[in-house]
Amino acid sequence: MRQIPETRFCTIAEIAKRTELGTTTIHRAIQNERSVSMETRNAIYAAIVELNEEAIHRYRQELSTSRNLSNNTSLRIPGSGEMSGSHPMSTSRQEYS
Repeated sequence: MRQIPETRFCTIAEIAKRTELGTTTIHRAIQNERSVSMETRNAIYAAIVELNEEAIHRYRQELSTSRNLSNNTSLRIPGSGEMSGSHPMSTSRQEYS
């Protein structure tokens, strides 16, 4: 089964930390309120782009790592192969005679 990488896009708190602004200011800029200056808005959007690019890079790394791990493992089904007929759910004719 394929694993889903744990990477996600940035949060308002991460944007606030990167830009050194408050979460309320970040929220207002995202909601396109007029109280946020264009300079501040541009800084916030630049931080969003940077953080999301970093997240996409991490996602690709996780994805390639999980692909490498899945290529190196094999599925082994118990009861198949050399011990044919000894499994409790086996339906060989010998058991019914």
